[in-house]
Amino acid sequence: MSRVHPRIKTVTSLREHAAQKPSAPAAPLYGVALLKVALELKKHPEARVEDVIDAVLTRMRLPEADFRSFLAREGGILRVLSDRMAP
Repeated sequence: MSRVHPRIKTVTSLREHAAQKPSAPAAPLYGVALLKVALELKKHPEARVEDVIDAVLTRMRLPEADFRSFLAREGGILRVLSDRMAP
């Protein structure tokens, strides 16, 4: 009977391994934060968008600057929300 040995992965070069940029750990939560912002705005249509965003980011402990750059990369979602919420 033959036994199959699992391949052991080894780091051949620490520089190559260290050079790989890990993704930001908070990035997957930005979509969740955006959903929470939308739900809060639906519950409280009189609330200011900026106040709701600040409250959600504080509760989720997400960095505001990174979240705002995420919004900018996503085609100005914040602007669309602001336009829809304006009277």
